[in-house]
Amino acid sequence: MQGLRAHWKHFAPKAWITHPSPTWRRLVFALRGGNRLNGIVEENTARGFHLLLSCALIWILLLVAVVPFFAVRPREAAIAGIVTAAATIGALRLVRARRIRSASLLFVTTFWCVAEGISALNGGLRSNLYCLVVLIIVNAGWLLGKSSAIGLAAATLLISFAEVVLEYSGHPLPRYFPGTPVLNWIIFAGILLFALNPILTILETLQKQVSTLRESEEHFHAIVDSVNDAIFVHEIDTGRILDVNLRAREMYGYSGAELRLLSMEALSEGHPPYSRAEAMEHFAGVRAGIPQVFDWLSRHRDGHLFWVEVAIGCARISGKDSMVVVVRDITARKQMEEELRESKERYQSLIECLGEGIVSVDRQRRVLMTNPAAENILGVPHGGAIGRYLSEFVDPADMPLLVSEAERRELGETGNFELRVIRLDGER
Repeated sequence: MQGLRAHWKHFAPKAWITHPSPTWRRLVFALRGGNRLNGIVEENTARGFHLLLSCALIWILLLVAVVPFFAVRPREAAIAGIVTAAATIGALRLVRARRIRSASLLFVTTFWCVAEGISALNGGLRSNLYCLVVLIIVNAGWLLGKSSAIGLAAATLLISFAEVVLEYSGHPLPRYFPGTPVLNWIIFAGILLFALNPILTILETLQKQVSTLRESEEHFHAIVDSVNDAIFVHEIDTGRILDVNLRAREMYGYSGAELRLLSMEALSEGHPPYSRAEAMEHFAGVRAGIPQVFDWLSRHRDGHLFWVEVAIGCARISGKDSMVVVVRDITARKQMEEELRESKERYQSLIECLGEGIVSVDRQRRVLMTNPAAENILGVPHGGAIGRYLSEFVDPADMPLLVSEAERRELGETGNFELRVIRLDGER
């Protein structure tokens, strides 16, 4: 069996099995409007309509060709065929001129009037053309919208009701066009044509839309999953998690399905000010139209705590108002802040323990910081020199020296110099 399969593959080119021939593709492309309809609005519908008109014209020509041989009243049937053929050719010209709505009006109106007229002369509701009337209404909805389909359906119902009344009143409609097997088969083929074309076109359009939507969703998820921040989408009323990105799953150690089942409390430290109550307050602020940005202490799946910065805003997703929560891991920043605070405390403690006075000033020579030894020298209470100008504590005779040394310090030079200080009580 394996040898047989290998032999078949050798003599059957793969392109013959899986792809139509180039000639067939060109023919179908031409029947669907060719290059003339490239880039037109609702291109798929326009091409489906062009294909329907092309096939309808072939069907009408076939019907006119067999009428002299099989129709009971060939002249009248030929007239109906010529009228519909002329309307079809006119509609085709309008479609190729990109006047789709005008073509649709001409096509639907002509075919509905001809089908209703022949049906009325061939037994009314007993005629097999009523199936064609129904499908013309379907095509009207496809090409012109639901209002046109509803209008034609209402007119058809009124006409059919009048036929029923005539039937019950003893005036049945005549049958001027009794069908023969060949004509009935051709009419049935037309009914199939009018049924299949809009259905297949609509299905093709839906498939393209679904494919485009899927690609768009995949593109969106690819972008969202590539960012370094965790993203949560919450239901705006309850706060329930609806969706998460890849970074959120990595940051908290849960799968997407698990995160959608968890509450904010499970992902938080759990005690005030990092409990569910505070989270709901932030959510309430967002619902009131106030964006929220705050630091939060979160909990990983394995139990360890880590700091995050949370930004919450509103967005409309899939037709619903939702909350979008962007979470950034700031554990490293918090550690640096803590280390800086500890270093500052050590530095402050060291300065305060020194026996020499230390004064820090800005470029305007206002006092920013003093240690206890400096405050004792200046004769001020703790913090009493902060914000005052250094010149208030320097002997006026030494001010030129102070200005000169300050300029040197601004140029990056260093050195020692002595100043006479005036204490707050006036003592020098």
